[in-house]
Amino acid sequence: MSYQLSVGKLSVISYQWVSYQLSVISYQWVSYKLSDVSYQWVSYKLSDVSYQLSVISYQWVSYKLSDVSF
Repeated sequence: MSYQLSVGKLSVISYQWVSYQLSVISYQWVSYKLSDVSYQWVSYKLSDVSYQLSVISYQWVSYKLSDVSF
């Protein structure tokens, strides 16, 4: 009887430990994915803003040059 009780306790502890480890791994994976998505989104937005600024700068310079030539 005590053997079965010990085995039962060990299996419960093992189950809890495995569940905890899996939840930690899942949490880390989700955190990593979210940070990766956030990084990609921020990078995309920054490159988009840079592109828009370069287009505006180009248009402004073109306008100024055409203004000077006239």
